[in-house]
Amino acid sequence: VTMDAKRASNLLFIVGETKNELGGSHYYKTAGHVGANVPRLDLGKAPRIARQVAKAVSEGLVVSCHDCSEGGLAVALAEMAFAGGLGIQADLRGLPRSKDCCRVDAQLFSESNSRYVVEVKPEKYDALARLMLNLPFGQIAKVTEDRKLVIKAEDGRNVIESDIESLKRAWQKTFDW
Repeated sequence: VTMDAKRASNLLFIVGETKNELGGSHYYKTAGHVGANVPRLDLGKAPRIARQVAKAVSEGLVVSCHDCSEGGLAVALAEMAFAGGLGIQADLRGLPRSKDCCRVDAQLFSESNSRYVVEVKPEKYDALARLMLNLPFGQIAKVTEDRKLVIKAEDGRNVIESDIESLKRAWQKTFDW
């Protein structure tokens, strides 16, 4: 299973909880901050999440999967979109998050551990939901044809709206030596 978005109309889910953990993140680095809330590993939940995601992949429920670490959810979604040449329409209302993770920047760029974005065909939703029972899990997006990344905040406003070519150029700039 690769990370590139595969087909318009497929659904994207996030497995794992997003916490207010921007400390040491790339987001804070670009703003000149360090921060104290660094990601902490939950040794009880992390292996269960990894095991269930691996099981979903091995059972053929997941067509693509991306970890949600370096750069957080926004970067993972952008990478999936431009790797697959497709768009993604996301909504943060589906994000499983801790109560203190209420700022949009934390929801987008937190680097909390043990989070995966999985792409699933709509007809596989029920089987995936059963596998993820009792784990932090939520529908976060839909893959689209329009080659744009759009992310809506919980209040319904677009907080990110960009064509994937612009995102890919910005991402590739980090490799220009």
